[in-house]
Amino acid sequence: MSEPSPSRMAHIVEAIVKQGRLIFAIALIAFGVQYFVWARSAGPAFPVIPFVPAIPWLAYFTGAALLAAGICIAANIRARVAAILFGILFLLCDISGGSWIIAWRATQRRSQNKIGSQIHPC
Repeated sequence: MSEPSPSRMAHIVEAIVKQGRLIFAIALIAFGVQYFVWARSAGPAFPVIPFVPAIPWLAYFTGAALLAAGICIAANIRARVAAILFGILFLLCDISGGSWIIAWRATQRRSQNKIGSQIHPC
């Protein structure tokens, strides 16, 4: 068997890149919808999924950003800009993610101690 021509290889690589972009965009859209569903159903409680913000408006903002990035990447409308902004959002969430989890756990411990002291005075 002979090797495929360079133009044939370029066509194959281009098809793989388009499919990969579409799969990535579908995942972003699904995660954006997940943020909206969680923010609507959970309220201000700490989420079971650790990467969803505990603050509802922040979950809505993150969901909207993910939906916008996914749609732009899928439609190839300013896909590079959308991907860069998504990367910045992801970096900001990663940098600040630990701080809001720690703050939430601290407030939960304080509220549990108050509740526990009211129920069991010993």
